[in-house]
Amino acid sequence: MKIIAEVGSNWYRPDDNSQNTHLLNSINAAALSGANIFKLQLFQADSLYSRERMPEVYDRIQRYEFDLNQLSVCRSLVNARGMQLWASVFDANILYKASEFLQGIKIASGDITNYPLLQAASKVSTRRSIPMA
Repeated sequence: MKIIAEVGSNWYRPDDNSQNTHLLNSINAAALSGANIFKLQLFQADSLYSRERMPEVYDRIQRYEFDLNQLSVCRSLVNARGMQLWASVFDANILYKASEFLQGIKIASGDITNYPLLQAASKVSTRRSIPMA
Protein backbone atom coordinates (compact mmCIF):
# COMPACT_ATOMS: atom_id res chain seq x y z
CA MET A 1 0.00 0.00 0.00
CA LYS A 2 1.23 3.49 -0.89
CA ILE A 3 0.35 6.55 1.12
CA ILE A 4 0.70 9.85 -0.71
CA ALA A 5 1.26 13.07 1.19
CA GLU A 6 -0.40 15.58 -1.13
CA VAL A 7 1.43 18.79 -0.31
CA GLY A 8 0.48 20.48 -3.57
CA SER A 9 1.32 24.14 -3.11
CA ASN A 10 0.81 24.19 0.65
CA TRP A 11 4.55 24.64 1.18
CA TYR A 12 4.10 28.33 0.26
CA ARG A 13 4.14 31.02 2.94
CA PRO A 14 4.03 34.77 2.24
CA ASP A 15 7.16 35.32 4.32
CA ASP A 16 10.08 34.12 2.20
CA ASN A 17 12.11 33.39 5.33
CA SER A 18 9.65 30.74 6.48
CA GLN A 19 9.05 28.95 3.15
CA ASN A 20 12.01 26.59 3.42
CA THR A 21 11.19 25.90 7.06
CA HIS A 22 7.58 25.14 6.17
CA LEU A 23 8.65 22.84 3.32
CA LEU A 24 10.97 20.96 5.69
CA ASN A 25 8.19 20.73 8.28
CA SER A 26 5.87 19.35 5.59
CA ILE A 27 8.43 16.70 4.63
CA ASN A 28 8.91 15.69 8.25
CA ALA A 29 5.17 15.57 8.94
CA ALA A 30 4.59 13.42 5.84
CA ALA A 31 7.30 10.98 6.91
CA LEU A 32 5.99 10.80 10.48
CA SER A 33 2.50 10.08 9.17
CA GLY A 34 3.81 7.03 7.32
CA ALA A 35 3.68 8.45 3.79
CA ASN A 36 5.66 6.71 1.06
CA ILE A 37 5.30 9.51 -1.46
CA PHE A 38 5.68 13.27 -1.03
CA LYS A 39 3.82 15.01 -3.85
CA LEU A 40 4.06 18.61 -5.02
CA GLN A 41 2.31 20.55 -7.76
CA LEU A 42 4.61 22.06 -10.37
CA PHE A 43 3.18 24.78 -12.59
CA GLN A 44 3.78 28.25 -13.94
CA ALA A 45 1.08 30.89 -13.74
CA ASP A 46 1.79 31.78 -17.38
CA SER A 47 0.53 28.40 -18.55
CA LEU A 48 -2.59 28.38 -16.34
CA TYR A 49 -3.96 31.93 -16.24
CA SER A 50 -4.04 35.06 -18.34
CA ARG A 51 -2.27 38.01 -16.78
CA GLU A 52 -4.46 40.34 -18.86
CA ARG A 53 -7.84 38.70 -18.22
CA MET A 54 -7.33 37.66 -14.59
CA PRO A 55 -4.53 39.81 -13.13
CA GLU A 56 -5.44 39.27 -9.47
CA VAL A 57 -5.66 35.48 -9.86
CA TYR A 58 -2.48 35.41 -11.94
CA ASP A 59 -0.52 37.41 -9.34
CA ARG A 60 -1.74 35.19 -6.49
CA ILE A 61 -1.03 31.91 -8.32
CA GLN A 62 2.41 33.10 -9.42
CA ARG A 63 3.48 33.22 -5.76
CA TYR A 64 2.74 29.48 -5.48
CA GLU A 65 5.14 28.43 -8.24
CA PHE A 66 7.64 25.97 -6.83
CA ASP A 67 11.21 27.01 -7.64
CA LEU A 68 12.49 24.16 -9.82
CA ASN A 69 16.03 24.96 -8.65
CA GLN A 70 15.00 23.59 -5.24
CA LEU A 71 13.95 20.16 -6.55
CA SER A 72 17.36 18.59 -6.07
CA VAL A 73 17.48 19.56 -2.39
CA CYS A 74 13.81 18.68 -1.94
CA ARG A 75 14.38 15.20 -3.39
CA SER A 76 17.38 14.64 -1.12
CA LEU A 77 15.37 15.63 1.95
CA VAL A 78 12.38 13.53 0.91
CA ASN A 79 14.54 10.47 0.14
CA ALA A 80 16.41 10.86 3.44
CA ARG A 81 13.04 10.52 5.19
CA GLY A 82 12.27 7.28 3.32
CA MET A 83 9.84 8.70 0.75
CA GLN A 84 9.78 9.27 -3.00
CA LEU A 85 9.32 12.68 -4.63
CA TRP A 86 6.38 12.85 -7.05
CA ALA A 87 4.69 15.82 -8.66
CA SER A 88 1.59 16.78 -10.54
CA VAL A 89 3.04 18.62 -13.49
CA PHE A 90 0.82 20.94 -15.49
CA ASP A 91 2.83 21.49 -18.66
CA ALA A 92 5.43 19.64 -20.70
CA ASN A 93 8.14 22.30 -20.36
CA ILE A 94 8.11 22.02 -16.58
CA LEU A 95 7.97 18.24 -16.83
CA TYR A 96 11.14 18.12 -18.91
CA LYS A 97 12.95 20.51 -16.54
CA ALA A 98 11.84 18.67 -13.40
CA SER A 99 12.01 15.07 -14.59
CA GLU A 100 15.54 14.30 -13.45
CA PHE A 101 14.47 14.92 -9.84
CA LEU A 102 11.07 13.21 -9.88
CA GLN A 103 10.46 9.60 -8.89
CA GLY A 104 6.89 9.63 -10.14
CA ILE A 105 4.62 11.73 -12.33
CA LYS A 106 0.97 12.45 -11.54
CA ILE A 107 -1.39 13.80 -14.16
CA ALA A 108 -4.13 15.98 -12.70
CA SER A 109 -7.68 14.93 -13.52
CA GLY A 110 -8.22 18.21 -15.37
CA ASP A 111 -5.41 17.26 -17.76
CA ILE A 112 -6.74 13.83 -18.72
CA THR A 113 -7.43 15.13 -22.24
CA ASN A 114 -4.24 17.23 -22.47
CA TYR A 115 -2.68 14.96 -25.07
CA PRO A 116 0.62 16.87 -25.46
CA LEU A 117 1.18 16.63 -21.70
CA LEU A 118 0.17 12.95 -21.61
CA GLN A 119 2.56 12.17 -24.48
CA ALA A 120 5.39 14.07 -22.80
CA ALA A 121 4.73 12.32 -19.47
CA SER A 122 4.69 8.93 -21.17
CA LYS A 123 8.04 9.64 -22.83
CA VAL A 124 9.62 10.86 -19.59
CA SER A 125 8.18 7.93 -17.65
CA THR A 126 9.64 5.44 -20.14
CA ARG A 127 13.00 7.20 -20.54
CA ARG A 128 13.58 7.67 -16.81
CA SER A 129 11.86 4.43 -15.73
CA ILE A 130 9.59 6.22 -13.29
CA PRO A 131 5.89 5.53 -12.72
CA MET A 132 3.13 7.73 -14.05
CA ALA A 133 -0.32 7.94 -12.52
